[in-house]
Amino acid sequence: IRSRQGDLLDAISKTLPMSLMEQGYIGENRMNVYDTPLLVINTADDPIVPTAESILLSQASSQGKLMLFDDHKGHCISRSTGNPPTIKWLSYHMRLENN
Repeated sequence: IRSRQGDLLDAISKTLPMSLMEQGYIGENRMNVYDTPLLVINTADDPIVPTAESILLSQASSQGKLMLFDDHKGHCISRSTGNPPTIKWLSYHMRLENN
């Protein structure tokens, strides 16, 4: 494999078959097939999960929500950024909050 030296995420993204699309779990013909609340959090520059797949994943459920963070690089966002909206979403879907 050709990956950037010392960049583990780059190497992983080029070796593992991680695509939910290739595995048949998501895709154009798999929209709203689930009714389970689904929160998809991603960065706009994720080297492992392409933005297009995050969009399709959120569309797989009638209750899907996508949070896409443009101001973060890499695979993960910081906890300080991601935790507040995640907790709010979980609270709503666990009926702890009335919004």
